[in-house]
Amino acid sequence: MKAIATLAGVFSILFPPACAWAEPEAVPLPLPPEVVEQLASEEFREREAAELELLAWARRKPAEGMDRLYELSRAHADPEVRTRCMNVLRDLVADEYLLEGGEGFIGITMMEENVMVPGDDNPRKGIRVTQVVPGTPSAKAGIVVGDLMVGMDDQVWRDVGTVFQFGDEVKKMKPGTRVVMKLLRNGQVEDVPLTLARRPPGLERSLLDLTPEELMKADRAAKERYFREWMDRRREAE
Repeated sequence: MKAIATLAGVFSILFPPACAWAEPEAVPLPLPPEVVEQLASEEFREREAAELELLAWARRKPAEGMDRLYELSRAHADPEVRTRCMNVLRDLVADEYLLEGGEGFIGITMMEENVMVPGDDNPRKGIRVTQVVPGTPSAKAGIVVGDLMVGMDDQVWRDVGTVFQFGDEVKKMKPGTRVVMKLLRNGQVEDVPLTLARRPPGLERSLLDLTPEELMKADRAAKERYFREWMDRRREAE
């Protein structure tokens, strides 16, 4: 009997019950009530801080966050809370828009030029940044007008037409892709990581032909259209 019990114990270790392999149940994301209360604070700074905190909370589990914020934006008694929940919901849907399909986008205009890079005896083609659209991945990464790009990840450029080659490569990447731009600054190559956004639709022309205002307007219009479609789908599902 003792041997049988021992054998049973070994068997249970090697082959545990099916329930032991079950995935743990998802833990609901608790909505911080104190943050919701602060959305209606008499102090403007507290309302702003609470909205940012609520956005950080929702981004931990975006799908669940969208559900809760949609409910609050429609059902909460305080109009200030409803408005701010809608603001956060709009930001979450914009996050979804940026990662859902589409072409990659970094938000610059540029021109090609010849360049010698320290440590490389052969001339390269560089990409001089002529404009940076505010709010785009390039702006967020700290890229400024006048910066000279001399590579991306492990790639360098040596042929004429680098601007168009680079633009096509970025467009082929998925939004959310992380790349490392190689910038020549003060005689040294610096690594500048950035995450691609989604290229606004309708930009058939080269970036060289567009103003930053046109790019920002197209991006805002695309996000607003996506948000309206998201809201329509949500209402239809009720």
